[in-house]
Amino acid sequence: MRPSDHSINSRICRSYAPVPAVDRMHEIFHYLLSNPSGRTVRQISEDLRIPRSSLYRLVAVLEHYRYLQMIDAQQVCVLGPAFIPLARSANERLDLVEMTRPYMKRLAEQVNETVKLSVVKTGVVEVVSRVETGQDFKISVNPGVLFPIHAGAASKALLAFLPEADRVALVDKPLSKYTESTITDYTKLRKILQEIRESCVSYDFEEHTEGIAAVGCPVFNFLQEAVGALSIPFIASKKNLAEQAVQHRATCLMETARIITTRLGGVYPV
Repeated sequence: MRPSDHSINSRICRSYAPVPAVDRMHEIFHYLLSNPSGRTVRQISEDLRIPRSSLYRLVAVLEHYRYLQMIDAQQVCVLGPAFIPLARSANERLDLVEMTRPYMKRLAEQVNETVKLSVVKTGVVEVVSRVETGQDFKISVNPGVLFPIHAGAASKALLAFLPEADRVALVDKPLSKYTESTITDYTKLRKILQEIRESCVSYDFEEHTEGIAAVGCPVFNFLQEAVGALSIPFIASKKNLAEQAVQHRATCLMETARIITTRLGGVYPV
């Protein structure tokens, strides 16, 4: 009887043995993924402890097949264009909503709050998925609900990582005010967006809806694009707004966003 593909794959995984050249390529690829501006052969050799003579031969082969590229006279290595069709093919098989759902469910159980996933849609932010807990008092947001791009934790998390020209076009104009806490001053908003880019965490303290606070984090794909934002909305009670409680949600949320980003082939910026 012909063995199943699953049993064959299981045997292959169990019989894994290191192949030095492949292991080194793996190290180089992930090293350059974490250093998108590139590194010289000398820097790669020193940081990864690969003998320079071996590294030169490996780089020459990878450059030939366009997995690496030299971008200037200093021979700075960056990841090459051969990865683009491979990454796109892998990414097309990943449905963002389906892929994130088990992680969102685990996060919701961890913090005992609703967790939602949002994406940018023609200048606004749309909720595309949510996971609720069994608690009596919870925030319920249905998929399909739209939020303004400048108000809310998920909205600001996505806005912060848009290309600069798109970001300016969306907010360098009169902005609607939803509560007394809504940020409508462009200079102030720009400063907050810079802080979000540095920390990858966005906060909403009743900016869109009175009595509702939230924390949000972006998730990134293999092109380092913010393709979505996870957020945890919660009732803005004194207990929930305590620094320790807010920080706990932010820490759990970022860890989940980091895992999802890795699944999407991206690298979390912080």
